[in-house]
Amino acid sequence: MRAITAFKLVACLALLGCAKADEAAAANYRPGNPTAWSVISSNPALSQVAGIMQRLGLQPALSRPFSGTLLLPTNNAIDGYMAQVELLHQENGTFADPATEQRMWSNLLEYHQLPRATSTRQKGMNVTLSTVHLDQTAAFRAALNQAAAARTLSKPGATGPFHKIHFLCSGAARVAAVTPDADAQTFKRCEVTSVRDEQNNAVTFASKNTAVLGGGVIHTINAVLQPSDVFPSLGALLDSDP
Repeated sequence: MRAITAFKLVACLALLGCAKADEAAAANYRPGNPTAWSVISSNPALSQVAGIMQRLGLQPALSRPFSGTLLLPTNNAIDGYMAQVELLHQENGTFADPATEQRMWSNLLEYHQLPRATSTRQKGMNVTLSTVHLDQTAAFRAALNQAAAARTLSKPGATGPFHKIHFLCSGAARVAAVTPDADAQTFKRCEVTSVRDEQNNAVTFASKNTAVLGGGVIHTINAVLQPSDVFPSLGALLDSDP
C-alpha cells in the first residue's frame, strides 16, 4: 500500500506535470530555467518539503522538465501544520511512523499540484482550479451512477473529479488589449493574493511565479492547503467518532 500511494504521486508528476505544456506554459518555457527540483532543493525555506519529497521518491520526476504548478509550503508552514494535526513526529516533518507519513504527505502533495502552469496573474477576479488529488467520494458516486445506468459495476478512475482550490484576487484592473482585427477590447486582469482550500482556509503566498525547466511554475505558500477529505487535527478526528 505504501508503494502504491507513493507511485500514484510520482505518476501524477510524470503524466500531468511533465506532460506537454499547454499554450500558456509553452510561452513561459525557457531552456535555461532550472529544474523544479533544483529550485526546491536550493531554497532553505523549502528544506522540509524537499526532505518529504525525497522520502516519497519524487526527486527524479522533478529533475526532468515539468509543466505543471506546485504550491509548496514553507518550513514554518509545515511546522504549523504538524503542530495542528497533533500527531507524533520528529523534526523536519518526519513522522515517527513512516507508513503514516507516506499516506498523509502523498495525498497532501497531490492537493498542492496543478496539472498546468498557472500564474498568479489571472483574467477575472477569482479562479477555481482542479488539483491532481482525486476526489474519491465524488468519483465513486459518479461511477455508481454510471453503473446504475449500465447495470454494471465500475470503479472510479483517475479521470476525475478532482479536489479544488481557489485563487483569490484582492482587486482587478482593466487592461487594454488589441484583437487581431485591431478592435480594442478591455478585460479584467488581477494579481492573485491568496489561495482558499476546501476547508475554507485563505493561505497567502511567500513567493510567486518561479519558472522552471519545461514551462512549469512554483509558488511557495505560508500554510499547508487542506482538502475536504482530511481531518484538520487529531482532535477533530476523535470528535467525529461518536
